[in-house]
Amino acid sequence: MPAEVGPFSASNGPAGVLVLHGFTATTATVRPLAEAFADAGFSVEAPLLPGHGTSVEDLATTGFADWLAASEAALVSLSARSDHVVLAGHSLGGTLALALVLAHPEVAGLVLINPYVEPPAPDDLSVG
Repeated sequence: MPAEVGPFSASNGPAGVLVLHGFTATTATVRPLAEAFADAGFSVEAPLLPGHGTSVEDLATTGFADWLAASEAALVSLSARSDHVVLAGHSLGGTLALALVLAHPEVAGLVLINPYVEPPAPDDLSVG
């Protein structure tokens, strides 16, 4: 697996950012964001979520509980070496970040990029 597809980690400062990728994606999709945080002096964790980056068969054997557990493990690891942690997530990663912040009120902030929250009601989609 190419390095840009696997997990990314940097220990660059006292504040940390957990960066989470989307569904069917890998860390390659959020690596530029993770590297930008690292270059700005943040410690960063960007885990490869279970079932991602290998095969459809591997992905089919995992689900939200697996992805949330992996995200929480990365959060705990990053929190152990950071004074404050911000969560950044794209798509499914944003949804995972929202779930994590509900269980971890000590999280200092959120950066959400197109998280799935709930589909809009049909009336909200009408024009006019």
